[in-house]
Amino acid sequence: MKIGTTLPEILVDRTLLVAAIVSLAENALEAMPNGGTLWLDARGFGGVAVVEFTVEDSGPGIPKDLRAKIFEPFFSTKAAGTGLGLAIAQGVIRGHGGRIDVGERPGGGTRIQVKIPLRGETQPGASA
Repeated sequence: MKIGTTLPEILVDRTLLVAAIVSLAENALEAMPNGGTLWLDARGFGGVAVVEFTVEDSGPGIPKDLRAKIFEPFFSTKAAGTGLGLAIAQGVIRGHGGRIDVGERPGGGTRIQVKIPLRGETQPGASA
């Protein structure tokens, strides 16, 4: 795990944001039932008023046609999934004025980036 040591402060509900990031990490781990690597990162950017959290895994990745659907309530690719975890995580992130993006990790797997504004400014694409 690599977490930046000089992150700027963000105004958030700590419990909710931690739960959202943990939900993303748990989904990444579940996508690798035979093992793999999970990477977590958090960083601030000089001229950009956001903190970015990244969750990456070395799993099979999320097909492009499913990336928008994974945040829909009750949508799940898991046999026993409720389809609520990612929908709730997205709601928490958007509720903090942030945005969540899903893509491919270079070398294989999934990369999820969460951007939370420093002072409550809404990020482009953060609206419901």
